[in-house]
Amino acid sequence: IAFERAIQRAPSFPDAYEGKGSALAQLGRYAEALAAYERAIELDPQYAQAYNGKGVVFYYLKHYEDALSFHEQAIRLDPSYSDAYLGKATVLYDMKRFADALAAYDEVVQRDPACALAHDGRGWALRQLLRYQESLEAYKQAIQLDNTNPSFYNGTGRTLFRLERYDEALRTFARAIQLDPNIALVYEYRADTYYHAKHYEEALTDYTHALTLNPNAASL
Repeated sequence: IAFERAIQRAPSFPDAYEGKGSALAQLGRYAEALAAYERAIELDPQYAQAYNGKGVVFYYLKHYEDALSFHEQAIRLDPSYSDAYLGKATVLYDMKRFADALAAYDEVVQRDPACALAHDGRGWALRQLLRYQESLEAYKQAIQLDNTNPSFYNGTGRTLFRLERYDEALRTFARAIQLDPNIALVYEYRADTYYHAKHYEEALTDYTHALTLNPNAASL
C-alpha cells in the first residue's frame, strides 16, 4: 500500500516501482514483481537495483540463465553493487558452477568484508570443491559476524560430517536446532551423522522428526 501511495504521488519515481517489485517478490507475486521492476527500468534504464530485482525473481522461478543475465547487467551498471554479486553467486551455486560461485562470493567479501552471507556462501562453495578446511574457516567468519543464523551452523556441520568429525558435527547441528527447531534439513543431516557414528536410535528419531516437519522429503 505504501508503495502504491508513493507511485500515486510521484508516478515517475523509479524507486517506488523498485520497492513495489521487491515487496511483490517476497509475496510470491512474481509476474507483478517483474512488471514493477520493468516499469522502474523504463523510467531509469541505468537502475541497477531494478535489474538485480529481476534477477532475484527469475532465481525464485528457477530460470537461472535469465537470473544470471540480470545480475550481471546490474553489475555492469554498478560494479560496486555487492547485492548483485551475491545474487550472481547464489545463481551460479545452484547451477553447480561452484568455482564461478566462489569467485563471485569473493567479490562480495572484497567489497563488503562484513557480509556474513557471503562468507557462508564461500563455505558452501568450498565444500563442493572439496576444500574442507577453507570451508570451515569461511563458516567461522560468517558465525563471527552473525552467531544467530542457523544456516551457518548447518553448513559447518555438513563440512565437519565430510571430514568424519562426527562429534563436532553433532554439536554444531544441535546449535542450529537450538536457534531454529523447525528446519527439516538440519534434522536430516544430523540423522545422517548419527547413522555414520553408529547411533542408530538417535538417527531414527531425527529422520522421523524431519519427516514430521517435511512429509514430502523425497530423500528420507
